[in-house]
Amino acid sequence: MDGPQEVRASALPHVERTSWKERGRLLWLWVFTTATTTVFRIGHCSQELLHSVLGPVLTGWLMSDGFWAYRDCGNRLCYLAHLQRKARGLEESLERPAQAFGRALRKHLEAVMAAACAAREGPPAMGLREQHADALNRLLNLCLEQAESPHAKTRALARELLNDWDT
Repeated sequence: MDGPQEVRASALPHVERTSWKERGRLLWLWVFTTATTTVFRIGHCSQELLHSVLGPVLTGWLMSDGFWAYRDCGNRLCYLAHLQRKARGLEESLERPAQAFGRALRKHLEAVMAAACAAREGPPAMGLREQHADALNRLLNLCLEQAESPHAKTRALARELLNDWDT
């Protein structure tokens, strides 16, 4: 199998991208990683480039950040570390509402990570969503409240979470 075929066949490929200047033009270095394969592509931020490696329909799960191009992948997990970093950044803001949102989000993420770690020991008596429904509803309401925040980074993070709510 070639690299893209191995990525497509993986149960959990990871994708990340970073800016890449080439001859004065802004492009992106895309990195697709599995347990045994890494595929690099340089190009524009587009679904076409994404699908050139992953194919039109992903059969496994995709681990990614909240970039819009990934949202049509049916089974997707978000990098919690990215969200944690953004929450910590808001906590360090000079704006009190941003600090409060960052602190609340960080606490929710810690609870999600603790629940995921506990689930590795054996499946919980009820599904994780059901078990944490109250906390998830509080987080959803918090994101809905902050989606129109005058603080740009607070607004952007709340909207990212709402856009990726099902992941």
